Amino acid sequence: MSNDPATSPSPCIAPLKQKHTCNESMSLPEGGEGVKRMQKENQPLAQENGASTNKKLVKPMKQQHKAKQKANGDKAMEQFEWMQEKDRNWTDVDTTLLLEALLGSESTYFDTLIVNAKRAYKKVASEVFGDQQRTAESVRGHYERLRKIFSYILNYESITGNGGGDPDVEILDEQIENARCAGKDVGNLSGTILKKFYGLGWYELFNDRLGEHPGLTREEVFRSGSLSDAVEINSNDEDDSDFEVKIQANPSASCKFEKPTS
Repeated sequence: MSNDPATSPSPCIAPLKQKHTCNESMSLPEGGEGVKRMQKENQPLAQENGASTNKKLVKPMKQQHKAKQKANGDKAMEQFEWMQEKDRNWTDVDTTLLLEALLGSESTYFDTLIVNAKRAYKKVASEVFGDQQRTAESVRGHYERLRKIFSYILNYESITGNGGGDPDVEILDEQIENARCAGKDVGNLSGTILKKFYGLGWYELFNDRLGEHPGLTREEVFRSGSLSDAVEINSNDEDDSDFEVKIQANPSASCKFEKPTS
């Protein structure tokens, strides 16, 4: 056998099967149309990248704007809460000053209070309490609460009378409870409040002015053992809601009533 490589028969080797990738198997369009199509397909990606960049720039600006808005809101809320706190704090001295300004014998605001209460509250707030920065609403609210208490005192006195003297708070509380049990609307009146109205002259200020005020009527009618007591206090201020107290006593109320001692 010949060992000549040239003459030796070649071994039979099967050709390897070629593998094609997806990219190799895809056919691309020929010419300029293929390039244009690829550019068109890649365009949204470029736009998305641009929009993302713009969002990154805008986000800090929005955060700064929100932070500024929050700071301004916090400052306004602090100012509002401070004004509310000022409006809530009424000392006895401030209350006396308010009532003397509106109801005193030398008051320059009483006529305005009768004609236009809203204007009177505004003037008192700015001219009498200007240094305290009180609002007209604060003046109105405090005065109306005091006037309501005065109506409770009138209801209380319709049963007990005003015998004068200086009774103890405990005795006043007992008399107020007797009036309440008899069907009188005395609200949240207490001996302490009543003593303060009498002692600080607030009762006299209300009684001297509103006792002759046409908007204050007081009627006591005794008929068939029943007692009706109407107390009506009106305000000419169109923004103020008039309040009216009309109580029909219950003659069958089982209350222990003690006539006050002078």
